[in-house]
Amino acid sequence: MLIETFRPVWDRAIDGFGNNGPGVRRKTQLTSPWDVLHPSRPSARNSTPSPALTPNLLLSRIDDYFAGRPLPTSPRAVREQQASEAAAIEDAADEA
Repeated sequence: MLIETFRPVWDRAIDGFGNNGPGVRRKTQLTSPWDVLHPSRPSARNSTPSPALTPNLLLSRIDDYFAGRPLPTSPRAVREQQASEAAAIEDAADEA
């Protein structure tokens, strides 16, 4: 309820903030947008950097978010990775 009410930047413009590290596909998983901006997290060092996801792009998204402008679409590789991860989560939930 708090996230929906306050719409924090880390839930709207910068994805990947969480207390759990990446799963078993860690080496092939792209670095999350949060970890691109905060590379000191240990889980960030164990992922594959995305050439399309740069700190400048993410800082621009943050600026747009706080200015109330529409957020530009994430790079295709990031969208595909997020869709793949969502599908894996659903599959794991179905198996459980």
